[in-house]
Amino acid sequence: MLITSIENKIKLAFLVSLGSFFTAIVLSILVLGFAREQVRDSRKTIYVLDNDIPILVRQSDVLENREVEYRAHINLFHSLFFNLPPDDAFIRENVARAMYLVDESGLTEYNNLKEKGITTPSWPARRCCRSVPIRL
Repeated sequence: MLITSIENKIKLAFLVSLGSFFTAIVLSILVLGFAREQVRDSRKTIYVLDNDIPILVRQSDVLENREVEYRAHINLFHSLFFNLPPDDAFIRENVARAMYLVDESGLTEYNNLKEKGITTPSWPARRCCRSVPIRL
């Protein structure tokens, strides 16, 4: 293919350079999007040290762990509220910590029992006979 006229050569060079320029822009945008996705995925994983052993941990959705968080919250409340040794200061401290984990109705119930004299600083956990079912 011989191009005889200078004008045609200039047009061809212009089209080739314009095509190369747009191809480079498209490739740059694709690479930028791919790199951004790689960085986003890498931020969802962290390494946790367990006795000097690195473990790769992935971030999960909040809704996936909601039931486990609820159960852990309830278990912490029960361990603070019902596992009470006979030490009065320790009982007061654990009951105060447990009241931060319960909602307003539980705090109201505790205050009502306290006013009636049912709860004393050395009350055993076995006296509490009312259980509340919790649906998760």
